[in-house]
Amino acid sequence: MSDGAKRQQPLVASVVVTYGDVPGLKTLVSELDAIADSVTVIVENGVRTSLPCDPTGIVSGQGNIGYGSGVNLGYRTLVERGIEPEWLLICNSDLRVVARDLDNLRRRLVTTSAPIVAIRFARSRSTAVLPDWRSALLQCLLGEARVAKRYPKRNYPVGACFAIRTSLFLQLNGFDPDFWLYFEETDLFWRAISMNASIDWIDLDIQHYGGQSSPGTTILGYELGRSGAIFAHKRGWWFLATWSPTFLLQTLSVVFRSILRRHFQLALTNLFAIPGFLQGLGFPGYAPFERSKFNAAPRAVRHLHSSLLSPP
Repeated sequence: MSDGAKRQQPLVASVVVTYGDVPGLKTLVSELDAIADSVTVIVENGVRTSLPCDPTGIVSGQGNIGYGSGVNLGYRTLVERGIEPEWLLICNSDLRVVARDLDNLRRRLVTTSAPIVAIRFARSRSTAVLPDWRSALLQCLLGEARVAKRYPKRNYPVGACFAIRTSLFLQLNGFDPDFWLYFEETDLFWRAISMNASIDWIDLDIQHYGGQSSPGTTILGYELGRSGAIFAHKRGWWFLATWSPTFLLQTLSVVFRSILRRHFQLALTNLFAIPGFLQGLGFPGYAPFERSKFNAAPRAVRHLHSSLLSPP
């Protein structure tokens, strides 16, 4: 690519992954489209009845390949159209943003030397801690917020909204399509932080209405646990042996705390994560979500669509 062509490339491409119509999606896309020197692409994993106005286009027809695979497909689609941004802004569809915050984010992307810009939401959870047996055990005793302060170098952003340089995204080969839902960003940031990639944090008044892009059911709780087991398998036998018991203990503590706070739906979701985790430990290839109402794409299909190289 010539120097002139490189200068014409956008600073940032926003990739929005959604599953059907989500309240506020049109407004979100309009705000993202308004970012100077940017493009937007929507990856539709479900069926849409009303399409938002999007100058770049909507990727659909691939089936429900999940969040991480959807991001990979969105990036590959941009490249196939000759669009090679410096940054990817990866967004859930159930976000509420304002132009002022997006302007501040754009300025940070221009000035930062870090390959990842993470966003601290003003009104909802936005930070997680890379898991191991110590952090899981401490979260049972102290709660996630205090553990995050104790291990700042192990903090990473939840997948709802963050920016990553495309150069690092390509080094990581994008998201791992073995994950359909949950733990895909945990796996991505584990690999990034293992490569000593730094994270630049910015405080913005972005609101995440978690769950609107993937309505909660017991099957999703089950998949939460199964994905956790797949994540553990990928980290090796020592991690699998030490983290698995503490993950189960941590999940049980969330169930009991949720019941005490009368958050019964959250308690039920985490309760179903336990059999999902146990199944994932012994039979990680069995994927019940493929036969659920979500019609999730099989692993082979996710790998096909999430390859960062165009299919032959």
